[in-house]
Amino acid sequence: MELASAKKNRALAQLDAASLIAIFGRFSSVDPELPAYTRARAQRVVASQYLLSMPCIFRGTNDLLLLAPEAARTNKIVRQLVGAEATLRATTTNLWPAIERINGVLDTTQGYTREAAGWSAAYYGGLAVKACLRLGKAAEAKSILLRSLEMEPDSVELAYLSRIMAREGILQASEVPLTLSHPDKE
Repeated sequence: MELASAKKNRALAQLDAASLIAIFGRFSSVDPELPAYTRARAQRVVASQYLLSMPCIFRGTNDLLLLAPEAARTNKIVRQLVGAEATLRATTTNLWPAIERINGVLDTTQGYTREAAGWSAAYYGGLAVKACLRLGKAAEAKSILLRSLEMEPDSVELAYLSRIMAREGILQASEVPLTLSHPDKE
């Protein structure tokens, strides 16, 4: 979903609950969360916190299902990141300010550890990288990815994005930390 075209995202996000069930609700999926989310949305019930926070292409711009972590109440940086995420998930236009907000936090954070920070550089960096790729801003995506990898070098999500970007010629395998480019080597 996060790497799909803006046209596809808009079309699928506009499906109402009845259409979702008619098209997707009667079939099984290799992803058990997708039918569960579809049913929960159609029935207007909250199935679980995990389903509400998972990325989903069917989440319309009017669905306010993004749950802010508790730290957003007291941590200004977490509040900024959650706000940027909400923007990236709610719209397909004017994404750049949200990307810049995430990038600014990544660039200004010193001595980062996920536990102490209360937020994940890999998660928010990954969101910004995918938004940059959707906008065709490869150089910016590469810069954010490499900074995020400096902060969380063992991230599976960032490893996945680095492979996509290497395949697309945006990134060279030699630019990725050794543990990610060669996971079988120490």
